[in-house]
Amino acid sequence: MKMQCSTFSEDDPLSRAGKEIHLINKVDLLDRHALFFDFDGTLVELGMHPDQIKVPPRRIVQLRHVFEKIRSMAIVSGRSLDELDHFLRPLVLPTAGVHGAEIRFNNRVKLLTSNTLPKPLAEAVLRLGCEHPDIYLEKKGERAIAVHYRQAPEKGLLIRELIDQLIQGYSGVEVIPGKYVFEVIPADISKGNAVRAFMQMPPFRERSPVYFGDDATDESAFEVVNEMGGMSFKIGSGSTCAKYRLASVTHVDQWLEILCASINPIRGVN
Repeated sequence: MKMQCSTFSEDDPLSRAGKEIHLINKVDLLDRHALFFDFDGTLVELGMHPDQIKVPPRRIVQLRHVFEKIRSMAIVSGRSLDELDHFLRPLVLPTAGVHGAEIRFNNRVKLLTSNTLPKPLAEAVLRLGCEHPDIYLEKKGERAIAVHYRQAPEKGLLIRELIDQLIQGYSGVEVIPGKYVFEVIPADISKGNAVRAFMQMPPFRERSPVYFGDDATDESAFEVVNEMGGMSFKIGSGSTCAKYRLASVTHVDQWLEILCASINPIRGVN
């Protein structure tokens, strides 16, 4: 993955990005943009276990309100479509799952790649869970495995070394580090490809993309959005290709509230 990265100073994130982000808080300009949101660490706080995250009821209301206004809004996540639908129910939004391997638009699901993880490699990676019971293995169909070590952070370097050893000899496979997780995926899967696919469809087409994400898997999307002249927002600290930064999920929540209020006052989000 090619990246030109920089590290922002920890200024007040809303002040740093304020001028740019408020351009799309105005209703008369909102229809010019397409909005993309990562899920974990962007719309919801990270949990100790992937199943332990909590989606605030206000988030469902906010997303529904924005989607009903512009339609050009999508979720782009490492989770599967089924998982995202579970957490965001009753919403069924345009969504890219498994880091862009699968994409849903107008209730139709399309695979953006036919590549899968080689079965012997997948089995070897999954065996790490037996050898290290304090890590959690998350199999995402045939196209990705997430190795979570949040409950054993001291094992990060060891787990990465073991995964690197396992993928030796397999072409077209890469490891993407995240927040206490390593994702083993085919190299042609990326959130950037998912954004490109959405931007070819109406009503996304001919709009300016805006992407919010917090992790290394979002960097490919930041790159694509930057190439298209859009706005990319990194949530949290660390080196990134994103043009702007928001400090936390709380700041995303605040921005969504401002955006919803600019569309129309909404009720029932407390």
